Amino acid sequence: MYKYFTSKKTLIDAVVDYHLEILSNYVKNITNNQRSWLEKLEDIFFSYIPKYDPERLLEHMKELKLYFPEVWEKTERVKIIKREQVRKLIYTGLQNGDVSPDLNPAVAILVFERTMDAVLEEGFLTENNLTPKQAMEAVKDTLLYGILRR
Repeated sequence: MYKYFTSKKTLIDAVVDYHLEILSNYVKNITNNQRSWLEKLEDIFFSYIPKYDPERLLEHMKELKLYFPEVWEKTERVKIIKREQVRKLIYTGLQNGDVSPDLNPAVAILVFERTMDAVLEEGFLTENNLTPKQAMEAVKDTLLYGILRR
């Protein structure tokens, strides 16, 4: 292993960079696919939780934040990409009539972003006996039924 990586940190750096690149590309492509507005927004919602073993990954993310804060900072660039995709979707939804015209896009984006961060905090999930997927489903239902036209 140390033939390719000079330290544990460089290995972790490479692994994080690899996964962030995959996630960034996935999120960037969400708005370019042929799915409905709602399906695209759901795709962004669920991009916040990993597909495989989310509890374990959340534990690793917590350790990364604690022991390698400079590597953790890289995750912020994916948040920026997600925020931009949510912004695009909200404005598209407003233009197409999928979203209530009374919606304040800046507030909706803020609520979306802060809610995603808060829900995936370990304390919230364990205190409420929720899996990451259950929490995201509940957030999705709560947020969307407040902004979608019926």
